[in-house]
Amino acid sequence: MGLTQTLKNNVDEIAHETATVLKNLDIPLINELEYSVLTQQMREMINQLVIAIKSGVDEDFINFLYNLSWHKVGESYSINDIQKIITILKDKLINVIENEYYDQPDKIIKYLKIITKIISESRISMAKVYMKIRENTIIQQQQALNELSTPIIPLFDKIVVVPLVGTIDTFRAKQTIERLLNAIVSERAEIVIIDVTGVPIIDTAVAQNLLNAAKASRLLGSTCILVGISPDMAQTIIKLDVNLFSDIITNTNLKKGLETALNMIGLEITSR
Repeated sequence: MGLTQTLKNNVDEIAHETATVLKNLDIPLINELEYSVLTQQMREMINQLVIAIKSGVDEDFINFLYNLSWHKVGESYSINDIQKIITILKDKLINVIENEYYDQPDKIIKYLKIITKIISESRISMAKVYMKIRENTIIQQQQALNELSTPIIPLFDKIVVVPLVGTIDTFRAKQTIERLLNAIVSERAEIVIIDVTGVPIIDTAVAQNLLNAAKASRLLGSTCILVGISPDMAQTIIKLDVNLFSDIITNTNLKKGLETALNMIGLEITSR
């Protein structure tokens, strides 16, 4: 009887013993699982390992590890939690091999090498998948934060306002330009007001990006108004090419900027 058949014959035993050990560890997320659910998860992992022992760590096995890691990360498992699960499972696999072939040391050594190899490859694959998922999650969270921190507000017909708050680095500035241009098209905006009152510092690179936003807006048929410029920001912008600065209108605050925008499209606000 070979290794894969031995593991198949002992799937239930390995799954139950692994689940029992895991339930006694200090892993809150595992403790919240029903014992039957945890046992079934261990059974699935063992069956996949048996297949991988037969065919090697192929695309199907990598996909299984990817999906498993994806679900575990989604359930807030840490990489240490995942590695603990693999370690306990490995120990139980080794126990079965040692008990089954106690009188055949050559087979024990041979099968332990196979198990160690497949578990090591699984660890590496799951770690890679985990890091990839975490990176994607961080990117998605950053994108969500950027969208929340850079709203595009249709204020009046043909007028949109972009209030910028907090530190504006080059990456965020480029994202703002992209969202702004999309808003110009979707809202058919003729005037874009960029309010930088809530921005503490604008370096030369960011100022350049803001001026590029004005040029891009003009290409789409919109006029850009920049409001809320501080004295420090003004000094930074002065260092840039004066020809670029001619593409943008400036006002001291949002109120003045809105008055300018309304005047440009022939509207005004009056008392009732």
